[in-house]
Amino acid sequence: MHSPQQTITESSRWTRAEWWMLTVSCLAVALVVAAMAALYSALPEIAVETGATQAQLTWIVDGYTLVLACLVLPAGAIGDRYGRRAVLVIGLAIFTMASALPLLLSDPAWLIAARAIAGAGAALVMPSTLSILTAGFAAVHRGRAVGVWAGVAGSGAVLGILGAGVLLERWSWVSVFVGLTAAGALLAALACTIAESSQHDHPPVDWVGAAAAAVAVAGIVFATIEFPARGWADPIVLASAGAGMLATAFFILIELRSSAP
Repeated sequence: MHSPQQTITESSRWTRAEWWMLTVSCLAVALVVAAMAALYSALPEIAVETGATQAQLTWIVDGYTLVLACLVLPAGAIGDRYGRRAVLVIGLAIFTMASALPLLLSDPAWLIAARAIAGAGAALVMPSTLSILTAGFAAVHRGRAVGVWAGVAGSGAVLGILGAGVLLERWSWVSVFVGLTAAGALLAALACTIAESSQHDHPPVDWVGAAAAAVAVAGIVFATIEFPARGWADPIVLASAGAGMLATAFFILIELRSSAP
């Protein structure tokens, strides 16, 4: 017979599968968060070697974050519907391929496009890692697992800056993309080894709400990024901010009426 104290102790231990699931999920979210800040230190060198303007340098960094922010809500719903591990692997594959593009094409426009595509992959990765933990861990373990995930996600930007700094000490800015590509490919392979999970009732994806959310975030964030250079009176900034606010109102109305928001 097990004593009550022994039973509690055993039930609080994580299994090997849970440890591995947590490790892969934390490494994946750390990678996509680190990719947001990894290029800050490399921007002066990128400007010199590619001839990128200040506006282009801004979008090389912010294009990634903007696309990630726009797509993270629908990406989470897609993972719940079609399988979180599958979406995680696909997201890491997209991130890896996009991170490899600057190794072949270094024109500023291509760098911006590559970063935007990488942001789309990151949007698939981030919510999938959290959903995998909440679905894969028993209720008694879930709080600690999510706490570890949140701590790693919060420190990811610092890791990105430090990692990029180490690479730039010896190599050019291209080495940052080599590092992101290698890490993404490795994690995509490792993600294939964790268990699949999805919602049993297979709720429909709220595509209208997802589109409204994406337009709302894109419009407001684009206006916020551009107004220091253009000013709030600029027609593009006004139109972008207005479209974002209208889309926000439309999103709220849609979600209040949706059967599966």
